[in-house]
Amino acid sequence: MSDITSLVRTGDIETVLNQRQWRWHPEFIKVLLDDPSLEAEVAAGIKAEIMQILERRGYVYTTENDGFWVGFGAAVESRMADDTILALTGMDAGLNRSPDIGKGTLMIALFSPHKKQAQWRVQLQGYTYEDQNQADRKTRLATLITQMLSPIPNISN
Repeated sequence: MSDITSLVRTGDIETVLNQRQWRWHPEFIKVLLDDPSLEAEVAAGIKAEIMQILERRGYVYTTENDGFWVGFGAAVESRMADDTILALTGMDAGLNRSPDIGKGTLMIALFSPHKKQAQWRVQLQGYTYEDQNQADRKTRLATLITQMLSPIPNISN
């Protein structure tokens, strides 16, 4: 099975990454799935992947108000349609619908502290492949998040 995705980025990443510390955005972490009982688990998985990538690149997590903020949203198409995503985010990754395969969207945003508008955003759409086992889904998610965050430089040197 080929992994078809569509990705779009916008904003100025340099305005956010002038600090080594980061924290989770207090309001912008949301996951919408067909099975709501899995949303917390998926959110935790996304958080773990983002945290691991940022840590490997030299950024330090803090619970203080220092540093930039990271937020994300993920939704399957049945819970949030493309036109709603476009209206909320101003972004459209543009992956075509498939009558046989579900589609999902993941957006990661970086904020300067206390600013309502994200300074940098990346949005990826991909097909959901319901028949994938849990281990394959986790590996795929890690690969996609790594791809999404590839513009974030390594500062650990």
